[in-house]
Parts: sequence; structure tokens; C-alpha cells
Amino acid sequence: MAHVLIVDDDDLIARMFSDWLHAAGFRTVRAATGTQALDLVSRSRPDLILLDLNLPDIGGLAVCRILKDHERTHRIPVVVITASDRPEDKSHALDLGVEDFVNKPVNPKELVARVQALIRSSELSGRLLQAYTHMDELGEFADHYAQEIAADLKPTEVAWHVARQLLGTQPGDSRRPGFVWGGAASKGRVRGLGFWHHEGTIVSSSTVSSWQEVDGALAPFRTEEGQYLSNVPLPLGLRSLLGAPPEFPLANFAAVRVGDDLVLAADYRQQVTPYEFPLLRSSLRSWTVLQRIWREMRRTEGAFVFLMEALALAAEFQDDGVASHIRRVNAYAKSLAQSVGCDPAFIRRIAVCAQMHDVGKITMPASILQKPGLLSPNEWEIIKRHTVNGARILKGPPELAMAAHIARSHHENYDGTGYPDGTAGDEIPLEARIVKIVDIYDALRTRRSYKPSFSHEAAVKVLRLGDDRVIPSHLDPLLLEAFLDRQTHFQEIYEREPVPPAAAG
Repeated sequence: MAHVLIVDDDDLIARMFSDWLHAAGFRTVRAATGTQALDLVSRSRPDLILLDLNLPDIGGLAVCRILKDHERTHRIPVVVITASDRPEDKSHALDLGVEDFVNKPVNPKELVARVQALIRSSELSGRLLQAYTHMDELGEFADHYAQEIAADLKPTEVAWHVARQLLGTQPGDSRRPGFVWGGAASKGRVRGLGFWHHEGTIVSSSTVSSWQEVDGALAPFRTEEGQYLSNVPLPLGLRSLLGAPPEFPLANFAAVRVGDDLVLAADYRQQVTPYEFPLLRSSLRSWTVLQRIWREMRRTEGAFVFLMEALALAAEFQDDGVASHIRRVNAYAKSLAQSVGCDPAFIRRIAVCAQMHDVGKITMPASILQKPGLLSPNEWEIIKRHTVNGARILKGPPELAMAAHIARSHHENYDGTGYPDGTAGDEIPLEARIVKIVDIYDALRTRRSYKPSFSHEAAVKVLRLGDDRVIPSHLDPLLLEAFLDRQTHFQEIYEREPVPPAAAG
């Protein structure tokens, strides 16, 4: 029911206007002064204001100026009720943004007709503004989505973002729905997600049904192919299919289906009309496009990861246990990055890039890599070049920047005594500091030509106290502390991907 504020100090006239509007189905509130009117507007935004220019305090034009100067109130239609026939009064009011004039004495049919027309026009204008705002929000999200690693987002997270654009950030917006549901065909079933505001956040529920059930429940509300609309409460069967919360009346809904995708928005504060369809169809198309991007990104990422693993395997082809080693290093690095609170994108990347730490060994002579004894000083200098060579192999694509940092810097020491650049502390990339610790742990656990395999307890002791090859000051102290706190998890990773017997000797 539309809400009209009547501002007039003549109580008899205000009551008369109120009676006429009540009879036409409007809810009215009266104010006798401009100050009282502004206070009422601040507490409850009306759909239209009938404003007398001659008020006992600040005057009708001053009230209009204040309303039109504020973002929250400038779109409220204002109808001036006046007995003045001075052109300058109307001109001044029009300059302030007044939408219409009604001259006294007032004809009741004329007043009601103008109020109805202005409120209807305001509602349509508001919906058009909402549509533009919604399109802008979707465009902003799509731009953000394109700049991030799309594969980092799960399909449910993409759906949440699209639903958020429809629901808005705060509940109770009269132009937005209170409940949104989206469904898509998957393996012969319709898998859906419903979203709504609850205690300051957006929550969701999942559903599984069939198109036959969904189509059957929506059939009574079909307006044309792929479009559904109703301004009565949803029947129980449809509510159940949507997984809607029981406290929602879910009247006033519109739905659009395109192919095997469907979006439904319900619990609008006002009656829905076919004007909702373009907005819903736009949201559905955005969701479909983002889904397609996500699937392509996942396929591309899968091929990218496969090639990275193949390159890492080629770099250590002579080692029978290398496949297990690179999988463990990836898992270790991911776990340590999580334990120190790295962001999800960083964690996802390091879980793939850690395996590239020794890719530069592909440029090393096999005779040196497989030498059973100690290396000569000259051979050691050659081996040290694998860091620089690895970074050169990976240089170029921004997607490989982390892998290149790891390849070059995973032998740098926190105290500045490492190679190839002698960088120290936080100047060493975080990803390289992480991989240095986990690579040492895995190397200690693995038998080499120059050393036996260590137990978990022995490896942890070396990392904590050092030995003739490992010095604790070479390691980032905060990362080492995090590793030691989480050491049982690293033991679990090793036991899940143990060294093959042949490699273990």
C-alpha cells in the first residue's frame, strides 16, 4: 500500500485529502508544519508528498529545497497544493524539482488521479534505476572476476555474488526481492541454490529436484515461454522445491528460464510486473557466462598444472622418487602457507608452483647430478646455477612469476648467506622462504647418495637445532615456528606420499 504524506496546517483540508486517498487505497500520514514533515520523512520515507506552500514555520518551498537536496529524499514526488496564481511561485517550485501542482479548490478525482499517476511513474523510474544499478553492479563484479583468478572461485561462490547483486547488501529494500533461487541441470537433476538475508549476512540452502517437478510447480504462473509471474503466496509444493525458509511469505515472485538454467526472485515488497523479466534474464545470462568462463579456466588451469608437473618431473628425471617428492613439496607448501594466514589465491598458487623449485636442474649435466660422492668446488658452482637457470626458464608469463621467484630464491638464507643473490630477511620472496623449509624437511626424510633417510623426529630435530648442513639462522624464524607447530601434519603428508622403495634404497 503506497504511503502519502500530507503537509498542511489546515486540519480540515488535511483530513479531507486523507479521506479521499484512503478511499482510493492509499495509506496517509499528516503533518501540520514543515519541521514535523521533515521529521516524519526521516523516520519513514513516503511514496509521495502533498505539500502546502503556506506553512507556519519554515514554509513549503524551504521544505521542498531540503528534500530535493538530499540523496535519500530527492526522488520522492512532491505535489504542491496552492491557491496562489502567481507565476513566480510555480517557477520557483519547478526550479526546486517539484513534480506537479494542484490548485485550490481541489477536485478529489483530479487529486487521486495525479497521485496515482505520479506514484506509478515513480515506481517505474525506481525500477529502471534499480535495473541500471544492478547492471552496474554485475559489470563491476564481472570486471573484478576477470582480474582475479576465476578458477579460484567455486561455482557456489559465483552464484553467491550474482545473488548478492539481486538481493542488495541490506534487507528491506522495497525495490529488491527478499529471496533469490537459481537452478541448473546437472547429471539429469536440477541442482538449485536459494539465497536470502539473515542476521546481517546472506545465507543459502541447496536443493535437488527434476525439471518435471520444477516445471509442474511453475506452470500455473506461466505468462509466456520461459517467463513466470505471480502476486500471490507461493504454493507449498513450490516452496519446498526452492528450499525457502518457512518464515518468508514469498508472495510477489517472477522467474525466467533460459535453456537448462532458471532464476526466481520472490518476496518483493510491491507487486511484480513483466518489468522484472529483463533484469532477471540479464542476471541469468551473466551467471551463465561466468559459469562458462569458470569451466574454461578450470580446463586451462588443468592443462597448465599438467605441463608444470611434466616440466618438474623432467628436471629430476634421474630420480625415481621425484613424482612423490614434487607432490609432497606442493602439499607441504600449501599447508605452511595456510598456517601463516596467506590469502586463498596465494595458497592456491604455491600449491602448484612449489614443485618448480628445482626446474633449473634440467640444464645441469647428469654426471654432476648423479655423482655419488662430494662435489668439487667447480661442480658446486655449476649446481648453484640451477637457481638462475630455473628463473630464466620460467621468466615471462605473469602466471609463472611465483614459480620463477621460488626457482631463483629457494636457496637464499634468511641471514643473507645464501645464493644466488645473497638477499636476506623479507627481501626474499615469501613463497621462496616457505619452499626452502619444506624442501629441507623432505630432503632430510629422503635417502640420497650422500646420506641416509631421517625419521620424522630426527628431521624436526635438525630443523630446530641444526647439523653440519642445516643452520636454523638460514630459515625464516616465524615460518620455522609455524612448521614446528604443525609438524604432525607434515608427517601425515609424507606418509601419504612416501618415497618408493627403489628410491629409498
